[in-house]
Amino acid sequence: MGKRKRALNGTPGDRKRKAGENDETQGRDGLDAQKLLNEIVEKGIERMDNIQTLLNEMSAESLEISRRRTLIHALRKSFAALEDHFESNQKAATIDPEEALVMTWLVARRNTYLETLSNYVLREESALSELALAVLLTCAARWNLFHGALQGIVEHILTDTDVEELDTVINHLGGYLREFDDVRLSVLNLVDSICKKYRREHRNDEELVTSRCLRLLDFVKIPKSVDEPVHLLENKNKFAFRERAKDLGGKSSYFKQERKAFGECWLNVLSMKLPDESVDQVLSNLPEKVIPNMPEPIRLSDFLLSAYNRGGISAVVSLESLWILINSHGLDYPLFYEKLYGVLSPDLFFARDRRKFMTLVPKFLSSGYIPVYLVAAFLKRLLRRALWAPPQGALWCMRVALELIHRHPSVVVLVHNPETKARRVVVNFSQPSQPVEEQIHGTQLSEDVFDDDTVDPKKSNADKTSLWELEALKQHYCPAVARLYHSFEKDPRSMKAPRDATLPGIVEDYANISFTDLFEAELRRKAKECPLAYTAPRRALDTNNPVQW
Repeated sequence: MGKRKRALNGTPGDRKRKAGENDETQGRDGLDAQKLLNEIVEKGIERMDNIQTLLNEMSAESLEISRRRTLIHALRKSFAALEDHFESNQKAATIDPEEALVMTWLVARRNTYLETLSNYVLREESALSELALAVLLTCAARWNLFHGALQGIVEHILTDTDVEELDTVINHLGGYLREFDDVRLSVLNLVDSICKKYRREHRNDEELVTSRCLRLLDFVKIPKSVDEPVHLLENKNKFAFRERAKDLGGKSSYFKQERKAFGECWLNVLSMKLPDESVDQVLSNLPEKVIPNMPEPIRLSDFLLSAYNRGGISAVVSLESLWILINSHGLDYPLFYEKLYGVLSPDLFFARDRRKFMTLVPKFLSSGYIPVYLVAAFLKRLLRRALWAPPQGALWCMRVALELIHRHPSVVVLVHNPETKARRVVVNFSQPSQPVEEQIHGTQLSEDVFDDDTVDPKKSNADKTSLWELEALKQHYCPAVARLYHSFEKDPRSMKAPRDATLPGIVEDYANISFTDLFEAELRRKAKECPLAYTAPRRALDTNNPVQW
């Protein structure tokens, strides 16, 4: 009887919470449930038929929320009262046939209770759904039915089109995914198996399942190191935890299991058909949330190359993950810089994720081992883009080009190359009748051998031309762009000061400049004083000289 009392009363820290649950069982229409519960507590299996009575009422269609809540607590406590009976039979060497029948009946009632709770999770309103999920997971962990209980919930979330309050259910389960390692590992394995099944069967609703998988995976956060503590929902029942602990093999093994399950789950989800609106979001999450937590991230290379071939913003965002695989995980991909060169299109300055990508481009080009022809091609393309980019984009292009010249002084000859036949063209930015693009692509550039239309930097002939675009940018309508031109007049080969001390600002900061920033900076800038009139007026209005300048 001592164990039974401890099972009912719990730890001292839980008594206040459980006292509130007792009030629920004694609420409106709760007297019968409390009476049935008391009989089970007092007489044990002699009154276990009361469990069936409570289950029948719990499965009824028309019940108030308060009554459903009462029945959930009453049945949970009823099974808890019989817990020591289960434990003693599990430890016994032999079991009486009649006792075996009793155990079989009770196990069936347990399963019915869990199924009803699962229906509550998926069909009821938010408050009751949250309670049902908490009781379901706690009871399933106590009864070693943890994986099966989660399987029903996850399968319905991913595949059922009639789940009410889907966002609420996912958010409730997401809280457990963040906190408990065993819940996280089980859900990852379940999502992985469901994705494999859909791939084999070629189902038509792949996009629906994939989008819901991604929503669940958003809540998954793998521990960063093996030293972080393992939080298990099964710790609430020591007997179940001891049985499960035999398979864990310590924190190190469990940490490896989570990382492996996380990697396999992501690979199978990404191998399915993704909704178009989810592709760019997935690509944005890979560098920080997925790749660091995968044991073999190089297996993502096929997906990333496929994303690049889609073009548009997907190609831009995929390059960051490819760079991580090349730089940190040994991916051999010699076409990376050719892909980066092709992405630097005029549309880049109007893309949604342009700032993040523009921050990364200087990092991609920071290597000192880039061939000279490739550096020249990037210089020409960046400065050509600066001609028709918005002012903040032009500043970024010029600053990255300036960084390249200082990292590779051998290309400084392109700033003014007397051997080239390309003429320095002054673009009239203030001429509204002829857009900048038409001026650039007109007959004025007929002698420039640089091919801006090719996506292969080797065929661009950038090393045979000059950076005449700087002369055009010197006449830019934005004062900040015109001022930055003067930084190109300094020869980096003759500078004695460190490179960072001679360059205007940090290159990454130029990616975050907006037009508002430029406008406010010009307003704050102190202009030189200059006369507004050549002659001092003798009166407010002079009829003889209306124009006084």
